[in-house]
Amino acid sequence: MTYVIKVAKKGYSVTNNTEKIKIKHPSDPRTVNNNFLIAFASIYHKGARLQVKRYKEIFSLYGISGAEGASRCLHEFSNLLEDLNTLSYYMKGCGHSNKNHKLYGEIRDHVRHSIREHFGKENTKAEKRSLTYLKIQSSLQEDIKFDLDKIKVGETVLSVDQIEEYLDWAEIIIMGVFNEAEKRGYLKRS
Repeated sequence: MTYVIKVAKKGYSVTNNTEKIKIKHPSDPRTVNNNFLIAFASIYHKGARLQVKRYKEIFSLYGISGAEGASRCLHEFSNLLEDLNTLSYYMKGCGHSNKNHKLYGEIRDHVRHSIREHFGKENTKAEKRSLTYLKIQSSLQEDIKFDLDKIKVGETVLSVDQIEEYLDWAEIIIMGVFNEAEKRGYLKRS
């Protein structure tokens, strides 16, 4: 089976890709290219949903050691953060703000970059700001605690419910844009 998402360029239709179509008025959704970023946001939205599921599944595994569990949690959490940060980037680009956008970016940068690039080294000015924001003790390079219902980075708590509520919020916006674009003939899903 082949899966397809088509998004027309400004001034074109997905059903007739050779002939330019006349834009009727300035509020026409095709005049705002950022709305089409929603198609890309949906990819990371689905990825984040999958990562939440995979994160929760770790806690149903029996017989794994604490080190193995922590390693698996870190891997799934790291991938979840990448999806959340990318999703929030696209949502902001489309004019939709959420209080969690900065938090996802800060935690993602710390988990995916600070540890990898600066482990064992003195903290840079940006890292010190990040450590302060996340409330990680200055004597530690890392401080993450994984529980089924929350992740604690330093003293900053990110609950799974909070993540799922964010994904629900994004889904309402994404589906609203997709449904409207499809209704107007600007998007074709098959």
